[in-house]
Amino acid sequence: KEESIALITAKAKSLFRDDKTKTNVIGMTKLNIMEITRKKNKENFFNLITEECIHCSGSGRSISKIYIFIKIEGIIKNIKYNTSSEAVILNVGCILYNKIIKSCMDIITEIEKKYDIKIFIEQ
Repeated sequence: KEESIALITAKAKSLFRDDKTKTNVIGMTKLNIMEITRKKNKENFFNLITEECIHCSGSGRSISKIYIFIKIEGIIKNIKYNTSSEAVILNVGCILYNKIIKSCMDIITEIEKKYDIKIFIEQ
């Protein structure tokens, strides 16, 4: 019986070795149930769309450059394919305006080139 349990446990460990989700094969319980734990290592959505705030030394979060890029590109793509506009004025709040002007103008330029549309940022 001990030998069979060891074989089953070893086989389970080998099957989960290449699994993308971190898997821990613990072994058999007293009720002869295989005990296995799994933990996803993916970063949560909140962390993907935010980054540490530079103003409060990392104790808070602000919108990330990636999220800004995704949102602005979506807006511009929609405008480009549904209108004949050659330019767009994006009205944003002062915090987002400062973030875009200070660290996201490369993103704006990239989107302008991709969709052949001029983007103006205003607050």
